[in-house]
Amino acid sequence: MTLSKRISRANRIAANENNLVVGTLTSVEPVISELTDEEGEIVENEQIEWVWEVPTAVKGKTTSIHEWTGFNVNSEKTYYPEKGEPTYNKLTTILIKAGLLDEKTIDDADLESIDIESLIGQKFEFELERRSKKKSVKSAKLSTIKPVD
Repeated sequence: MTLSKRISRANRIAANENNLVVGTLTSVEPVISELTDEEGEIVENEQIEWVWEVPTAVKGKTTSIHEWTGFNVNSEKTYYPEKGEPTYNKLTTILIKAGLLDEKTIDDADLESIDIESLIGQKFEFELERRSKKKSVKSAKLSTIKPVD
């Protein structure tokens, strides 16, 4: 095979005229990740992996955007200096933005009745942001996620 047959276009994510991406949530799964703690020890961490399929600039091609959240809903916002203002944790933000959780009644919500799997197959619109550790990798800016009809 010649080298020219192996050359292809990069999967740059395609945004609309408002710099928003529309992606379909294709998977929400519990996963176990291995992380390194402060002492350099490897620890297992249980998370939820969210996967959106999004269009690329190459016609007919898609790529995936992954986001990982914990399992805890928290009614208190936390201040992250890089975000500039207090925000909910990732899971709480996604559930509020997706309409599965009401911001005013988080403490009273019946968490067992939240059907996260009902979101699979639904389209969402969101902005992209660069990941703090890997500047070349973009992720969904969770504060901008909203369902699309």
